[in-house]
Amino acid sequence: MSRLDTRGFMDGALRGFDMMDRHYTREHSLRQADERMKMQRASHEMGLRQAEQTMRLQSEQAERSKAQADRDKVKFERDYGTKGEDGQRTGGRLAELDDRAKKESEATLRLRDAQIEASQSTIETNAYNLTQTKKKNYLSENLPLIQRSWDKWNKTGEVDDILKNEYVAGTAYDPARYLNKEVNSAFDTIETKLPEIVQGNGSLEDPELVDALGVMYQNQIRGAVGQQDPITGKTIKGAKLGGVHLAQDIHPDIPGNQPGIVLTTMVDYGDGNWVAKPITNNRSTDPNDTVKVIPLETAMKDITSQLALRRQASTSKAYKQLFGTKDKGNENKLNDALIDLETEKAKAIGKLDKSTLTDEQYQATVQQIESQFDQSKQILKRQLSGNSSGETVSHQPAQTNVPIWANGDQQKFAFARAMQNKGINVAAMSIQDLNDAWLLNEEDRAKKEEEARATEVIRKVSSRANRIGM
Repeated sequence: MSRLDTRGFMDGALRGFDMMDRHYTREHSLRQADERMKMQRASHEMGLRQAEQTMRLQSEQAERSKAQADRDKVKFERDYGTKGEDGQRTGGRLAELDDRAKKESEATLRLRDAQIEASQSTIETNAYNLTQTKKKNYLSENLPLIQRSWDKWNKTGEVDDILKNEYVAGTAYDPARYLNKEVNSAFDTIETKLPEIVQGNGSLEDPELVDALGVMYQNQIRGAVGQQDPITGKTIKGAKLGGVHLAQDIHPDIPGNQPGIVLTTMVDYGDGNWVAKPITNNRSTDPNDTVKVIPLETAMKDITSQLALRRQASTSKAYKQLFGTKDKGNENKLNDALIDLETEKAKAIGKLDKSTLTDEQYQATVQQIESQFDQSKQILKRQLSGNSSGETVSHQPAQTNVPIWANGDQQKFAFARAMQNKGINVAAMSIQDLNDAWLLNEEDRAKKEEEARATEVIRKVSSRANRIGM
């Protein structure tokens, strides 16, 4: 029997197995390749996502960093200011705080300085008031001695030590004051202007009068020099009287007008500009120092008393030598004689009996009496002027206004004689001056009578009360 040949079968089987093996191997390889590709793709995609995330994170971080940098810059500039084109920083919160702190510190220092200055001003004010009180008391206590020293100076020219005292020197009681040409000229102006004001024809604000009063009160006004303004810190270098203002009623609570005056000074702080400042009660620059209002009556009494002292000084040898004032001895005698003559004339006219005379006879008699007295007057003038020939001399005294003013009133004649005896040149006084002096005297007399009546009423009331009590 023949054997079956299996070689072909085996070859075919091997080829088939091999083919299948390659097939599966290729499929496996393809699957692996696909898986690798998938893995690579997944890895690539993951890498892309990671890269994108990283970039996003980096971008966000960069934005945050930029925003933080911007915020830091804003904060820095807010604190330290911004830099300009010149490279310098200006503004800034810290700089403003420093500046504010500096200003507050400076304000504190200024406040402290102001407090010190106010304290110093108070001390100066107290010192000023104390000095004024001492001066007032000294003058009051020593007035009789000062008056005797004035009489001695008038007669001999000798100046006693009391007139050199610190509380007298430079005041109205200092005789040397009236030998100053500027002061003497100022008093002339005041003597001329004051009657006009009293008559209502002048003004306290007359520039010439203001300048003259400024000289009269220059020592008081100059007391402001050296004081420091508490607001500006400037020191007063110069002061002068700037104005005199009349207040119609300084005490509204009292019935009737109580007039007063307010003095304004002009001060210079060294820059040449004059600033108006009212005179205060303590003569200080303290804001709490009130404006001084002087009752008009007080002011007029002070001015007239100084004018009287000036007239007294004008009789001294020193005054006459300095200002060339002529000897008034004969002139005073003439004035006395003229007053006596006018008195006698008034008596002669007063004795005429109108009931026995017609109007024509009365007028003719009066004219005859006046003619006779005029002749007597001329004789007196020639005798007392040293000109017996009757020629007019250059130094012949002026016609007195006393007779016209008195108009036969014996009380007025007596008043004129009393003023003449006090050394007042009555002949040089105008009718208005005589009338003003008369009215002031009458007011003073009426006031004294009223005070006397008031004293008597008080005495009677007290006496009655004592009797009731008993």
